[in-house]
Order: sequence, then structure tokens, then C-alpha cells
Amino acid sequence: MLGAFCFLSALVVACAVVGGVRTYSPVPYWDMWNGYLDFYLKASQSDVSMWWAQHNEHRILWSRLLFWLDIRWFGGVSAFLIFVNYILVGIAGIVFSRLLAWSLPEPTMRPVRWAISLFLFGWLFLWSQSENFTWGFQSQFFLAQLFPLCALVALYRSAEEPGRLGLFLLACLLGAASLGSMANGVIVLPLMVLCGGMLRIGRARLLSLLVLAIGGGLLYFHNYSSPPGNGSLLATLLANPAGVSRSLLLYLGSPFFFLMRKSSHSVQIALGAGVVLVVASLMWGIAAIRRRPMPGLRLALLSYLLFIGGTALATAIGRLQFGPDQILSSRYSTPAVMAWAVFFVLLADSMRSRLTRRPIAWLLPLLALHVYVAVVQVRNVPGVSDTDYRRHLAALALELGARDDGRIATVFPYIDWVLDIAADASRAQASIFDRPPLRGVRAMMGAPADSGNAGACSAGIDYVYHLDGGDFHRIAGWVSDDHGSAVQGVWIIDQSGKRVGYALAFNQAASLGKGVDAGRRFDGYVTKEGAAVLGAIQVAGSACAAKLESPSPWFTVIPSQPPVSTDVVAGSAAILANDGWTGSDYQRTAIDGMQVVGSHHHGDDDSGTLKLKLKPGESVFYRSGPVMRSQFLQFGQGPRGWAMLPAAENWVRLEFQGAALPAEGFEVTFTDAGKGFGEWSAIAVRANK
Repeated sequence: MLGAFCFLSALVVACAVVGGVRTYSPVPYWDMWNGYLDFYLKASQSDVSMWWAQHNEHRILWSRLLFWLDIRWFGGVSAFLIFVNYILVGIAGIVFSRLLAWSLPEPTMRPVRWAISLFLFGWLFLWSQSENFTWGFQSQFFLAQLFPLCALVALYRSAEEPGRLGLFLLACLLGAASLGSMANGVIVLPLMVLCGGMLRIGRARLLSLLVLAIGGGLLYFHNYSSPPGNGSLLATLLANPAGVSRSLLLYLGSPFFFLMRKSSHSVQIALGAGVVLVVASLMWGIAAIRRRPMPGLRLALLSYLLFIGGTALATAIGRLQFGPDQILSSRYSTPAVMAWAVFFVLLADSMRSRLTRRPIAWLLPLLALHVYVAVVQVRNVPGVSDTDYRRHLAALALELGARDDGRIATVFPYIDWVLDIAADASRAQASIFDRPPLRGVRAMMGAPADSGNAGACSAGIDYVYHLDGGDFHRIAGWVSDDHGSAVQGVWIIDQSGKRVGYALAFNQAASLGKGVDAGRRFDGYVTKEGAAVLGAIQVAGSACAAKLESPSPWFTVIPSQPPVSTDVVAGSAAILANDGWTGSDYQRTAIDGMQVVGSHHHGDDDSGTLKLKLKPGESVFYRSGPVMRSQFLQFGQGPRGWAMLPAAENWVRLEFQGAALPAEGFEVTFTDAGKGFGEWSAIAVRANK
């Protein structure tokens, strides 16, 4: 049986590691721009106040130390930070193994201890915490649970061995360190005072803890300001106690929401699990207080559950304004996972006599749960995605200062703020801006391009996507140079030989099905002036340099809402053939005077083709889902015969005006071959009477 537990635990951990590898991106994401990169830039200028400055309501001192190390010593690509996330979870697994050794110390219980320890080690890597595993910013979520647990355990051990002053000092140090993890760390030292009193650690030590708790609170709230938008916790609780209670229970039961996510009753199951955890904790707490002498380990672990409960309550109140189920977000799962690990230790402690008499009978249900956890973990391993490439495109916009709000918002919501941060980081060549393919791009814009080995490859432009603000448009195209699957830089050169744009190349062939020669696609930015005088492209770090086969793109993408009162929009009579485009857009849009035809009929896995006959200068409106992997236009054969369609969650107008288009008219086929989430396409044309 131990072999089964070992295999299942290794499988769960391996799936978590694979998930981390597949979703990895070195591009800073969300809070990393201000809390990681901007912190580093300011701290590097000797602004020591940044170390203890608030990040929202938190003071993330220890994570900032890791951020500093990551950028200064490990290239600022988050790999070190993500590695640390996994190491912290592994340390937690070792701590729980020690807790079981103290809870079930008898030699005859060794196989039982190993079985439960292996289960818990796998449990702690549950993929319900995926955001915390894969996001380099999230080390504080693990530290904020690990420091308090270790502090309370060290306090318990100091009570068991009062002659070892070092254990008590370690408990104080860990309790104080909790202040620098997250905001919930401020309640750890007061809880240690309460726990220390019940453990009878002695007046001097108890007084020392009390002084430390008061001092820690004063330090934390010195120059503290409540973040904008944070209301009164008490007022929210009194205004909606039922909503807060529901969110609290969902928070505590969130691991089981993940495990039962395929069920239509997953929310109810999570609520039930939360009730079980609360009721069991109360029962164990009452029994521990009545027992003489009080069981030290159980008191320490129940104090930790009280800490998790306080964390859950504060989070439930603070997140209630964002919706009743927002509390089920992945990043909030880690405290609940830790709470349930403590639950299993307390359950084993309370069943010690039964486990001694009939270990196999009681371990079989745990093994069954472990099998189920492993099955769910395997099922939820993420596939290979284009997330890294899309984040690189957002980082490219930031490097160039291109005002592409929609793309930039995928990595940070406040556009002006992050443009300023990125400009400073680019000048300092920090993090993603200090490595290929983005290093030095901003500085080289406008400079003469190297001639390279002209003619060593071929290239073309598919479309130019107009951006309203700033100095840049998006640009997309293809190049025959095959440099593997790594993201690579491509310079856009005007007819005078000056660098006027930069793009990132990627290999799209696998997404487009059989019979399509994908070549190597690129997407990036070109200055608005340069878009009118395109001349050549040059692949950075490659011999590939090519004069464009046509100086203009196949089509131009113009953000525009239908209808447009102009005859340049093609009519429905332009539709020659329809194979599968029998639906509409996802929103089922109805537009006066327009006919909407789309691939979304039953769901995202719908696919098909739509052929039109157009004339140069004509337009169609186009809209798509948020994910674009297998949506393209077909003009002919070979790399130049097709073009990737842009992602357009709002309507855009595709204006076909390329110089290579036949004046007498041409056929174009819209293909949606996507089967994944968010992959659909739709067009709108004038309804012919």
C-alpha cells in the first residue's frame, strides 16, 4: 500500500511541475509590473523605504527579497521565483511529516505515518493553486501560510522542551517574520500569545510574546494607509452576514470545488466541505480545552486553523463586492489546502487508537481519495498554449511605447502606469527588457538596418492593424526562415533602409491543419509613417533578409462598428460558398441592414469555411473570440497564399486594398479550424435586397 501512496504522490507532484513548465512565461504579469519590477528599479536607486512599503494592504518584505535576487542574480525571468514557489510547498510537506511523527510517535504506526505523509505531500501540490504555482509574484501566498504554521509548531515544541530557549526564540522569529509576508501575518503574534497561554509556556515568555505582538502591530500599521476601494470590514459583515458566511465556507471548501468542478453541484460540495472543516475544528477545540493536561500539538494546530479562519473571513469580506463566487479564485486556494492538511493530521491524531487496531481499514478510504486527487490532477494538467507568445507581444508594445491598450491590458490593467514602468525598465535593461528578443529594440528604432544576406529568404506582410492612439500600428506577416519554435525578433525596414518596426516571429504551422504551408508568422508594430513605405524585413540574429514581395499588405484592419453607410462594404451577394458558417457571432448580434454570418452555431468547437468574391477596396466587418490559433484567410497556395486573422473581440473592418490583389476581383476564403475555447469567427456584410 505504501508503494501506491508513493506513486500517487509522485504523480500529483509531477503534474504540478509539468503545469508550471507549460504555462511558464518570463514576461512580468499583473502585480509584477509595479510590485516586482517597479520596486526593483526604485530600490536600486537607494530608496530603502520600498522594502517595507505597502503593496495594497500587504507588506511583502520577504517576497521583495526574492524579487531582488531574481532580477539581480537570475536574469529577472521569474524562473527562480517559480522554483521557490515549489520549494516552499515541498518544505510545507516536510513540516507536515514531522507533525505526524509527533502525533503518531509509536513505532508500530510508522507505516501509517508514511502513508498519510505521502498523501499530504501530494495534497499540498493540488493544482487548485495553479495561479500561485505558476506566477512568480505569489511566493508571499506560500510564505504567509508557512511562517505561521512553523511559528506555532515551534511554540508547541518550546512548551514540550522548556529548557531549549532556542525553540522559543525561533517561534518568536517566525512569528515576527509573518508580518513581512502578507496582511494576515499581523494576527500571528496575538494568536501565539493566546496559544502560549494555553500551553503554559511561562510568564516571562508569555510577556515577551505580548510585547512582540504589540510592537509588531505598531510597526505594521505605522504610516499605513487603507488602499482605495477597501471598505470597512465590520460594515460589510453587518450589511451582508449571509453573503460573508457563504463566501467564508466557499473559501474553506475551495479545494473540493476544484476536485468536483465537473459536477453541477461543485459549489454546494465546497460549501459542505467548509461546514465540515468549521464544525470539526470547533469540536476538536472544545475537546482540547476540556482535556487536562491540554494537548499541546492539537492546540497549536487548532490555533493555526483559527489563523486560516481569520484569513478566510477577511478575504471573504474584502472580495464580496466582486461577486459571490470570486472567492473561488485559484490564488485563494492555498490557505484552504493548508487548512485541510491540518485537518487530516488532527483527524489521524483523534483516530490514533483505531489506526493502531485496524490501519488498513482506515487507510483504504484515504488511498481512494488519493487516487481521485491524482486522476483530477492529471486531467487538469494544462496543454501547451500561446500564452507566452501573447505576453511577449504585450511586452513588445511596452518596449516600443506602442499605445496598444487591448494587448497591454492582458499583462497589466493600468496602461499609462505600466508604460511609464516599462520605459524605466527598458532604459535600465531590467528583467524581460534585458534579454532577447526585446533587448535594445527601443534604442535601435529609426537606425539604418544592416544589409544582411538579402535574398536568403522570402517574406510578406499580411495586414496592418490601425491603432487609434500613439505612433504605432500593429503589423503581421510571414517569413520563410525556419528558426524552430522559439520567439525571435524581426525588423521591419522601410524603403530607405531605416528600421521602422519590430515584430516577433513564431511557428504557427501546427495549428492550421493539413495542406496549409504555414511558414513562420510574425506579429508586432510599425510606425504609422513607416507603414506607408514598407520595404523589407530582417530576422534578428539570422542571415534572413528579404525584400517584401509586395510593398502593401493584403488588407488593413480598422477598428469600426457596423453599420457603415458606404458602398465599400461588400454585400451578401459576395458570398460564393458556405461550409459550416451556419451560425453567427457568440453574441448573436443583429445589425440593421447587415447580415451576420459566423462559425459559432453550437459552441466553440464549430468550424468551417466561407468563400467570398471581392474587389480591391471592398471591406467586410469581422469579429472573433478571444483565442486565435486556427483562424485564417486563404488567397491561394503556399506561404503567400494565406494570412492569419487578427483577434478581434469587438467588430473591426477588414479593408482589402493590397497592390497584389487582381483589379478584376479575387476570391478569399475565411477558415475557422479552431476547436478550443474562444475560437470562433464571424463576418458582417451588407444585406442585399
